[in-house]
Amino acid sequence: MNARFAVLCGDDNLTYQAFIMNNRYIKALTGLVLLSASIHIVILVIYSIINLDIRYLNYFNIIDVDLFLPEIADGPLSQILSIITIVVVFIVIYAGLTKKNKTLG
Repeated sequence: MNARFAVLCGDDNLTYQAFIMNNRYIKALTGLVLLSASIHIVILVIYSIINLDIRYLNYFNIIDVDLFLPEIADGPLSQILSIITIVVVFIVIYAGLTKKNKTLG
């Protein structure tokens, strides 16, 4: 249905999105990435609890920004910035998905 809507509107981007969302390989890759990330987070939570060290759950540490900026994952300010970054990224992604759904709906 999205592809037909895109053809009627002349929007190639929507046709591309409909193709991506119906592609089994993309869905399998997305599922693989989501499963791997979920397992990774569960392991980090368990490891953080065992070692009583919250730094393992620092977002900058999880996405390895600390490889380029080693001091970014240290200190209480980093923990606060990490939480703020997670919330901001979530809101941006959520807003982007909500906007796309309203456009298609």
